[in-house]
Amino acid sequence: MVQISVSYYGYLIEILDELLQDLRVSNPEYRTAFDVGDNPVIQTLAQKMGYNPMYFAEPTERGVVFDLKKLSNLRKELETRHADALQIAREVIDIELSRLNATSINVSVTPSKRISLKYAGKNTEMTAEQFVQLTMGLPDNFGALALWERFAV
Repeated sequence: MVQISVSYYGYLIEILDELLQDLRVSNPEYRTAFDVGDNPVIQTLAQKMGYNPMYFAEPTERGVVFDLKKLSNLRKELETRHADALQIAREVIDIELSRLNATSINVSVTPSKRISLKYAGKNTEMTAEQFVQLTMGLPDNFGALALWERFAV
């Protein structure tokens, strides 16, 4: 089974961007690396990405600050994982459309990393996860029109 995680990585990127934005305004000095690691955003990102939360602390003369370079590198890693997840999702969607005999539905990816579907002059957008949820359990050869009507609901 393939787990679609496009939105998941998008969410992690969003919370990291908010943290980076705040830190670029003010990156306060803390006494220990534990204090940096206690930040809830750092804890979430470290846990989900397999890092020690204290890895994101940069030593100073009197303590530590958030290491903006390491956090920026983490963002690049998240972007890569997000793109990989989107590619997997796109492949899963193509396979599902083929299975459902609905290949006349055109699929593309929007700049906001949502799935855009076009059929018979109409279009709709959804997350990859929503697409999978809407097509789960449908019989083979369901058909493009029937599938499109399901999307419209």
